[in-house]
Amino acid sequence: MKYLLILAIVLTESIGFDLNLQTNTLFKFEGELKNGEPMGIPIHVSSFSDGSFVLYEHDIQGLKVFDRSGKLIDTLSRRGRGPGELIEIDHIFVDNNDQLLVVDHVQLKLSSLKRNQESNDHFIFETRPRVRSIHQKKDGSYILASKKYWGPDMLNNRKLYHFMSSNFQLSDDGIIESGDLSKEGPGSLSDIVMSGSTRLTDNSILTMNDDLVVAPMLYNGEILVFENETNYVTNYTIQTSDYGPAYEEYSDSKPLDYELIESEGINMISNQKGRRSFYHFNKSLGLFRLNSGEIIHFVQTQKDNRAALMVEVLDKEANEVLGVQELEKVGDLYIEENIKKGSKHGYIELNFHHVDKNNRLYVSRFGDNHQPELHVIQLDITTN
Repeated sequence: MKYLLILAIVLTESIGFDLNLQTNTLFKFEGELKNGEPMGIPIHVSSFSDGSFVLYEHDIQGLKVFDRSGKLIDTLSRRGRGPGELIEIDHIFVDNNDQLLVVDHVQLKLSSLKRNQESNDHFIFETRPRVRSIHQKKDGSYILASKKYWGPDMLNNRKLYHFMSSNFQLSDDGIIESGDLSKEGPGSLSDIVMSGSTRLTDNSILTMNDDLVVAPMLYNGEILVFENETNYVTNYTIQTSDYGPAYEEYSDSKPLDYELIESEGINMISNQKGRRSFYHFNKSLGLFRLNSGEIIHFVQTQKDNRAALMVEVLDKEANEVLGVQELEKVGDLYIEENIKKGSKHGYIELNFHHVDKNNRLYVSRFGDNHQPELHVIQLDITTN
């Protein structure tokens, strides 16, 4: 099948056809839900097999379920410390059995929820986790991307990913260190995402035949594939496009505060070499698989002192890049209207959360100058 796909692409390109990603907004929430209820800050989205989806609203710690048309049909979350109750949600994930997994990093637990059923709490964490993604393997077990919350354990255990059995037993053994993802600079997914706030999600990784496909957060045009057969010790590199330097060191010695970071487009990391700051240019925004098998990767790049949105299309086995395209808009969202200007260049204020089994992309926007929004956008790959 792989060779037939590649042959088809070669044939279409040879007669002047190109791959194009088409985007069409199906519906959207702008400040309020369809029933008029005020909308909270949309942080995570995950979907069920029937096309319904769950939205996590950070400011109200809410989990709401919507049907495929966007109609509110259920509310799953309750605040508190009792069975099934939640204090501070860290991550949500719907697995292959339509079971919703919710990590509460304050109560050190993972709750498994099914609609119209009682939830089950699993107190599997010894210290506060920072779970940034959950992936399910073919045998039903899971891989959690997580980082110790604070203290000496964070320095002693730099592994990014941990195994969890299908009955929610968490292994002490971890795989892949931050240095494996970023050998030339501070672009590792762990540095940027794992130690960040709850607004930052790890959507730049997916599983492919139980291998891990990873796009470093500060994107240098390389995607890494860590192989399951070697217990994720070895990896190979997919070269996509040369977008230039992913970042520039911020050399000013004045202390960084939130206002400076927001106004100038600066990010900050802490690693073995100490705290470093930089202007972030090229950045991975999301790595997703379509139901046809192809992989799409959204990338923020620097172009003429502004930000641009590129989309890369990879084949089903992540062996090669089939096409790269600049997007002027995603659905009804024009990129130029969603760029925040920094001192070096702008950066895109859109959050790419999830692509469901119907190739629907969930994109949110929120911040000081925006009301919270969630856009549900149909994706289609066509040839010209």
